[in-house]
Amino acid sequence: MAESSTSKKGQERQARWRKLVAQQRVSGQSIAAFCREHCIAEQSFYGWRSRLGQWRSPAKGARNGDEGAFIDLGAMASASAATSPHVRGLDIRLELPGGITLSIRRN
Repeated sequence: MAESSTSKKGQERQARWRKLVAQQRVSGQSIAAFCREHCIAEQSFYGWRSRLGQWRSPAKGARNGDEGAFIDLGAMASASAATSPHVRGLDIRLELPGGITLSIRRN
């Protein structure tokens, strides 16, 4: 009986940390600022993030099919020519965490 209760507590703890790591990622805050705001030791945050496999290197992109993974959009010139001969440009808008918007326009 004690074993299943410990297992359940472990699952709840893991779910709590998974939620905290996800919240930090979308908050736009640095890990230090997020941990200060939530009264969390940075070492604990880094340890749990690593344990949960949610660490990602900015140079390598995301791990485990995360939402930040690279998406190949193909060749833009051939895509716009194939859709319609009248299409001259391309507009891309990305809304990033922290209220940052990246707009790319190609004429």
